[in-house]
Amino acid sequence: MSVDQGRGLAERAAANPRQAARARYDRATADLDPPLAIVDLGAFDRNAADMTRRAALTGNGGRPIRVATKSLRCRYLIERALATPGYRGVMCYSLAEALWLHAMGTSDDLLVAYPTVDRRALRALAADGQAGSASRS
Repeated sequence: MSVDQGRGLAERAAANPRQAARARYDRATADLDPPLAIVDLGAFDRNAADMTRRAALTGNGGRPIRVATKSLRCRYLIERALATPGYRGVMCYSLAEALWLHAMGTSDDLLVAYPTVDRRALRALAADGQAGSASRS
């Protein structure tokens, strides 16, 4: 590529920052197999803070926001949200997920949102003294 061609690419990228970002993300993830996600952590943090601001406006009495794993499927982001003031606890999609999040140390305030007949997970809950005591408190 000539210097002139390189300048043309740079000018086009500057003219369309979205395309430039997409090209940068494509280069950064070229060696990764999908599915994958790229998260703007600044936007994530701003949205998390905005949710607590809006929750305060509704007069929720200072109750914390519980993170729903059905919508947020990345443990790192769940933990990031829980580190945000105004968030506490996780609403889990399944008992198996709740047990995993407990074992990973993500939270001990776990609510299983749906009834379960998952025998393996129920046996694991019964056998795990720490998870079992957390589930009763």
